[in-house]
Amino acid sequence: MLLDAWDQIFIWIGSGANKTEKENAEKVAIEYIQTDPAGRDLDTPIIRIKQGFEPPNFTGYFGIWDRELYQLDPNLKGKTYEELKAEIGEANMGISRIDINANGDQQKSFSQIAKYPYEELVKPAEELPDGVDATQREVYLTAEEFEKIFLCTYEDFMNKPQWKQQQLKKAKQLF
Repeated sequence: MLLDAWDQIFIWIGSGANKTEKENAEKVAIEYIQTDPAGRDLDTPIIRIKQGFEPPNFTGYFGIWDRELYQLDPNLKGKTYEELKAEIGEANMGISRIDINANGDQQKSFSQIAKYPYEELVKPAEELPDGVDATQREVYLTAEEFEKIFLCTYEDFMNKPQWKQQQLKKAKQLF
């Protein structure tokens, strides 16, 4: 199920969803945003939710949400949060965020992107290592080198206004 809350899109994956539905859910949501005649922001967050892990910011759109109706396993009733957490395990998180860039491609997080030395990233675009996006050179720095160059963490940098980010990138020859 896809829920459009305008400032975010929720993808709810029920326990009965087949493999194809699970694999294509993000693609459908991305295509939905790209083809919306209202001219949606392509950076609209897409949030994937598994049945039984519905957060309040999702269930709030439905008025009354019966958690027992979508209970994964009737044996889970009566367990404490800690017991459920241990049983489910941190590796099986129920909610994940999917980022897309302006081209509609899924983005990797800062830590998942290949890293290169600063000296490699200030070269002209045609001399950059294969796969490096010349418009986002800063993401290819290690966290330590990023902080050394920009004097802030990547997260702090991303919270700055776009014009400030570009100004900093230009000053460090990463634009």
